[in-house]
Amino acid sequence: MPIKCAIIDDEPLARKVIRQYLEQVSWLQLTFEEGNPLEAINRLRDESVDLIFLDVKMPGITGLEFLNILQNRPKIILTTAYRDYALEGFEYEVIDYLLKPISLERFLKAVHKIPQVQLPESGPPEKQKPGRNSIIIKQDKKLFKVFLDEISHIEGLKDYVKVHTQDATYITYYTMQAMLEDLGSTGFMRVHKSFIINLQQFRSLEGSIISLGHQKVPLGRTYRESFVQRITRT
Repeated sequence: MPIKCAIIDDEPLARKVIRQYLEQVSWLQLTFEEGNPLEAINRLRDESVDLIFLDVKMPGITGLEFLNILQNRPKIILTTAYRDYALEGFEYEVIDYLLKPISLERFLKAVHKIPQVQLPESGPPEKQKPGRNSIIIKQDKKLFKVFLDEISHIEGLKDYVKVHTQDATYITYYTMQAMLEDLGSTGFMRVHKSFIINLQQFRSLEGSIISLGHQKVPLGRTYRESFVQRITRT
């Protein structure tokens, strides 16, 4: 399930930056954003969230005063242009403290500290379950339903993956390990540090090259024995 987020910051530009970062992470979902912390308290009575990106210095009440008022406090990542609040912020057991301007790299490090996403490192909007025949992939601002039997292979690109299907290619923020965890026993196998294949698409193996119809991927040396055993299993 996605982690529902709120952004509470009186600066429109700061909200925009975080919003754009959230759109790049498939397992984070923006529930609402609010520039007025008092209005945010009212909204939180009706809209529950798992994580708040909270500015420290706002008109009316500060972010730390906001935390004192808030009941049933969700997880918090503080955002501010002022270093002085860092120590006080951690006394509230916040997840992290982001100093503006916030880079994407620093943002990603912060959200990976959230306990729900440490194992696996990241995840899709929905976990795969036995019997599922599709996954939901977030690319840019859209969600795509991709049927598993249409996927030929998945290519790892550091913190992203490229999902290759018969008709399209999708790139989303995701890790190879998380992908394997979520695909589970759905007929996919890792054959290289950078490739997962759909075993139903396997056509031939020649040397260290796996043919998947019109697609070809390398077979890593450390994966060769287990792969050969898998495809020859009767």
